[in-house]
Amino acid sequence: MSVKETHLKGTPESVIKYVSEQKEAQTVHFSEDETSNYYAENGNVQGVWMGNGAAIQDLSGYVINSDLEKLLHGVTMDGQDISKRGNHQSNRRMGSDWTFSAPKAASILAIEDARIKKWMLESVQQAIENFYAKEMSYARRGKGGVIIEFSEHIAAAGFLHETARAVDGIIDPQLHVHVVIPNIIQRADGQWAGLRSDYGKNSGKIYALGDTQAAFFMKKLQELGGYELVMRLECDKKGIEHLSFGVQGISREAEDTFSGRKKQIQSYLLKSGIDPKKATRKQKDFAVLNTRVSKDRNVDKKYLKDALRQRARDAGIDIDSILVAAAKRAVVIQQPKKQQTCLLENAIMVTVQQLSGFGENGAIINERQSAVEPNLDTLLGSKEKMEIQNQ
Repeated sequence: MSVKETHLKGTPESVIKYVSEQKEAQTVHFSEDETSNYYAENGNVQGVWMGNGAAIQDLSGYVINSDLEKLLHGVTMDGQDISKRGNHQSNRRMGSDWTFSAPKAASILAIEDARIKKWMLESVQQAIENFYAKEMSYARRGKGGVIIEFSEHIAAAGFLHETARAVDGIIDPQLHVHVVIPNIIQRADGQWAGLRSDYGKNSGKIYALGDTQAAFFMKKLQELGGYELVMRLECDKKGIEHLSFGVQGISREAEDTFSGRKKQIQSYLLKSGIDPKKATRKQKDFAVLNTRVSKDRNVDKKYLKDALRQRARDAGIDIDSILVAAAKRAVVIQQPKKQQTCLLENAIMVTVQQLSGFGENGAIINERQSAVEPNLDTLLGSKEKMEIQNQ
């Protein structure tokens, strides 16, 4: 699954305005089971708190913007101000935005099945709390922050977005979650300090974070939704494989009809004489910024949903039939896990195998594998984990 970190710039207020997709005052037409902005309040995307560092500060449920602003400023809810420590306040980093993107097929189905949006956000929260917080986050202490202390006491705010930026006036469905993690973490002694992320060797832990979220998401889609998934391994330009998936009934060609933003960026790179498959992160980011238009935050929700439904039909996607078949399959999936399709188990096994494949000259590096394996107990029961590892 795609995950990307961006170091936050600007002001806390501008960050919150972006992730909450704040809209102008307007009158819109509401009807039926709206799908746009599932976690929304007053027309804006409503964030949800994640991490026990938030719970420690009595932050739970929906995010109040002023609370998040305070943390981004480096001030805890009880008033501890770490922003001036070390005399780095002039260039202090506010935090990071970890963006998780769902496979296109899931975004298309979410046009009709609002549960998928909920599962997407929940799976991101599980990945943040069960992997990032336990395997990647650490505090710095001592003079200059040279002493490292791993801690899972982070506070994060997740914001679910449902669409990509418009291309030639056309808006594509694209579920993605912005997880804003302020640069603040609690140490074992109860003091708050600056947060750092351990990316692992060759950024292995970032890949593991994305794969972990994908596995959690697949589990929900398969077991709760009854969807028939098609596991995929997608390679980046380094040849590293990432866990992803499609859905039976939605072809690759149909998915591509809803990928206007991706095509726009690739077209820009080609016009610049750059092969999209070989483009560097810097070149891709440059293309993204130079083709970016402001999101239309005043789209009529019913009009957008109707337009997406028609586009799906035009692409040959029978969403209603997929939903009916999934509902029937979900009833059957009440039997013991071992009798179910082994897709989920295979997905997790592939993830573990991918995590152990780093190293030069064929040497095996177990860092990513050891990082993700503790989460198998959460993804599966202990018995299933043992059976998978013994295969």
